[in-house]
Parts: sequence; structure tokens; C-alpha cells
Amino acid sequence: MRVTFPKRLKRIEEARAPFAQALRDALGNAAEPDILIYTPNDEGVRIKTLSSVLAITSSGWLLIEETLAGGLSIVKVDFAQTIGVELTGILLYGRLDISYAHNLAVQHATIFFSTVMNQLYSEATERILLGTRGLPGEAGLHTREIAPGENELPFKFRSALLDMKPAGEHVKALFFWPMIASQSRLWLCHELAPAGLLVLTEYNLLIVREELSPGLIWRKARPHYGKITTFVPLSRLCGHSVRDLDDLPLAQATLHVAAEGPVEDTLEIELPLNRTADAQVFLSKLAKAAHDAGGLPWRVGDSGSTISCLTN
Repeated sequence: MRVTFPKRLKRIEEARAPFAQALRDALGNAAEPDILIYTPNDEGVRIKTLSSVLAITSSGWLLIEETLAGGLSIVKVDFAQTIGVELTGILLYGRLDISYAHNLAVQHATIFFSTVMNQLYSEATERILLGTRGLPGEAGLHTREIAPGENELPFKFRSALLDMKPAGEHVKALFFWPMIASQSRLWLCHELAPAGLLVLTEYNLLIVREELSPGLIWRKARPHYGKITTFVPLSRLCGHSVRDLDDLPLAQATLHVAAEGPVEDTLEIELPLNRTADAQVFLSKLAKAAHDAGGLPWRVGDSGSTISCLTN
């Protein structure tokens, strides 16, 4: 089987037919995209995927995908309607998921790729994050700095902090929690929640988590092979709540996010119950940072309650 990898295209004309014509039709008289990434079909990932082209322009992004019927599907979204981005890398399995508001609902555009070319999708993620702030151009160079509390992190999360923090941004606060497993006298323990890290910068919230290990028998030495990083612009956050999960040593933090308009979504984070107070401290810093960044009005829910955004 011939193996091909994703690649960055310099011009629309480099895209193979029928993508080139679809790009011209969708972009009209607009300038060449800032970023143009071709992702080939790949039968080696977890699910069968079809070829696609992701184009990021000065005002938004569009994804053109082949369909099983042999045609093309096109998703075109302004940055104003883009909510967040999630980047997954587990061994050779990669996934870029862009959430956006459309037709009064939250939608997702997803690209599966080989992590051999993960850097392409990291650049696309940073360009989209810049776009949500109304900024054009490249993200810039990544610089090495020691963030407050970084030295206390496990090596994997220290590495993730260096790899995933958007270029030009500085860490304002961190909150780490370890993996937690079920408690049982039998050898039928399993992971309840993976280890994770919340990272607050001037403009974004990063949620970095290990993948959840499947199975009923948990071994302390069982390795985790990658990470899932969710990027949320502070301007998209509008509230939080924290509640205990019944009969489990877990708490659940719920973050509410929204794009322009009435569409709202939630992000749920499960963490050890004994870290609830620390989580509340971090969330208070997050609420202040979102306010300082000019984000949506913020509401805080009581334990076990839900909240909604106030947009007027």
C-alpha cells in the first residue's frame, strides 16, 4: 500500500483536481490562503478517512473533503463563528477538530492525519486562534520560558507545555491533576479520569489531557501514548460551574463557551475530588483573565447547577 503524508501547499494551483476548482469557487476573488494543507486519504488510522484540503484565510477557514459518493463537501466558517480547536496526537493517530456555530447549533469539522506531520496542524491551530482575535499573519516563533509551577509537573506535561503553548503567549497560571482510578478490593480497577493540565495564557485556555486507558483491569505502569489538547480563546468563555459526581471520587468542572450569537456549548473536565478547591482558585483566575481579554459576561454556577451566558 502506497503511503502518502499531508503537505502544505504554497498555491491553490498545487491542489489536485477537483480541490483546486472548489477552492477557487469558494474563495472567489480573495487572496491566496495564509495556510493551505492537503491531507490524503489514510487507511492506516483508526477509521477510514478521505482526502481533504484545509484553507485558512484572513477572515476564516474552509474545509473541502471528498465524500464516499465521489463528490465534495465544503464547510466555510468565519473566525467570528469559530469556538475552539482540539488537537489530538496518540502514537501515529492525529486528529484536528474545529468547533463552530452554524444554524443555531455547535458543529465540528474534523481532519484525521498521521502525526508524522503534526507540525502542519499545530501551525493551523495557532493561525485559527490568531484569527479569533482578528489578527492576520504567522503566529511567530516559540520561545522557551519557565512558567510558574512548571518544574512541579511530570515530564510529559512539561513537554506538552512547551510544545502546545501558542507562540508569543505567556503562561499566567497552571493547574495539574493526576490520573485517578476506581477503588476496589478486587483487581477490577479502571481509570475514571486521565491526568490533565489547565494552562491559562493572555488570550487562550489550554486543556491538556492524556487519553483514557480502556479496560476493567488497571495497572499502575500502563503507559499513555499521547495527549489531547483543547484550545479555547478567552473571548469564547462565558462561565463555569463545579459539582461532585455521586459515588465517585471525582468532581466535574463545566466550562461554558460561545461564539457570536446565541449558540452555546460546554466543555466538561473530570478531576480528583480532593483537588476541587485548587480548581476553584484556577477558575477564578480564568474568569478574571476572560474579563480582562474583553470576553463575554461571566456567570458562576453553584455546585450541581447549570449556568448560561449573559450577552446583553
